[in-house]
Amino acid sequence: MLDQDPGFGDDFDPAKTTVQAVRRTLDERQRALAGTGPQVARVEDRDIPGPAGRIPVPIYWPAEAPEPAGIYVYLHSG
Repeated sequence: MLDQDPGFGDDFDPAKTTVQAVRRTLDERQRALAGTGPQVARVEDRDIPGPAGRIPVPIYWPAEAPEPAGIYVYLHSG
């Protein structure tokens, strides 16, 4: 993917490119790849107990979903 962008090809010279320009290019590429997600009908804010306190767990309900609907769990460690 990087080699398809003229700013990141074989002639890429970091000394001639600003950090802001690289960030802008990467942000634009991310938006193009991400597309749009499903429409959200409601968000339910819950929390669960954790070892250092409560952990927030937002639950997103899609506007249109089959019955029964599936689940997607995203766990971020960091």
